[in-house]
Amino acid sequence: MHRAVTPRIRTAIAGVLATIAVATAIAQSAFPTGQALAASIREHLDRALADRATDEDREWVRRVFGTTGMPTAKQVGDVAAEDYVLLCVQDQPLVFLENVAVVVSKLPLEAIPMTARVFLNARLRQKRVEARVRDPVPLPAVRDRIHALFVEDQRVRTEHPNDVQRWSTVDEKTGTALREILAQHGVPAASDVGVEAARNFVVLVQHQPPELLQQVLPQLEVLVRRGEASPSDYAMMFDRVRVQQKQPQRYGENFECDSDGRLEPSPIEAPEALDARRASMGLLPMRLYRVVIARMYPADFCEKAAASR
Repeated sequence: MHRAVTPRIRTAIAGVLATIAVATAIAQSAFPTGQALAASIREHLDRALADRATDEDREWVRRVFGTTGMPTAKQVGDVAAEDYVLLCVQDQPLVFLENVAVVVSKLPLEAIPMTARVFLNARLRQKRVEARVRDPVPLPAVRDRIHALFVEDQRVRTEHPNDVQRWSTVDEKTGTALREILAQHGVPAASDVGVEAARNFVVLVQHQPPELLQQVLPQLEVLVRRGEASPSDYAMMFDRVRVQQKQPQRYGENFECDSDGRLEPSPIEAPEALDARRASMGLLPMRLYRVVIARMYPADFCEKAAASR
């Protein structure tokens, strides 16, 4: 038997709905729009680039999407519209990224910069691939060995940021272990050792002599095509090999100290299309990658590196 809705109950329900409506209106009116939203996007992106983003920051990104929809170039400007897309891929659930991609695909082309669209799709493809990797991995011993090597590699570079000789000593030991892994297993795939270990292996190889990079690069390219390695990791190694061979890099991942003692990108082929190529590999625009590099290295890095040689 259904209970009749009395006038008193009806009034109470109306009061609750009115309260919800008022709260929603207040929340929406208090939420930043236009240039205020653009400024908030940049603040959140700055924290993300500095690895200081919190769960609250990530929730803010989702709340923007749920409250105001996708910020467009008309609403916040081209740069902020692109920056918001970059924020959407920072440690967000796959389902959220899927929803963002659907909305972006339905917007007019001028609403979201093309490089941001390409970047979003590249990162979404990679996130889908990574979501398919399951524990336990088939090669846990290799994963653990890579982890130990990576911890030591990062420790010496963090504790002794300008001591190239210490780096070289660790890199020599690491190189022996990496060659053993390569001889037994080839370049480790994400499905064999996990996403993190596969990426860390590539980072470790970057610190090795050119012959090892040249040995790894073709294998890494095959893994990228199979969805077993990160395109951005491949781009990083591709550029390193190019620079070692005294050729222009393609993706702008390699920086070096110039004659004025400043960290600048090594020469780049067709620089006018650089950000389009970077986006296709899921890499940040160069304007933001410069920020990341500047935060990674102290201002006097080039001066001290030259003095230690």
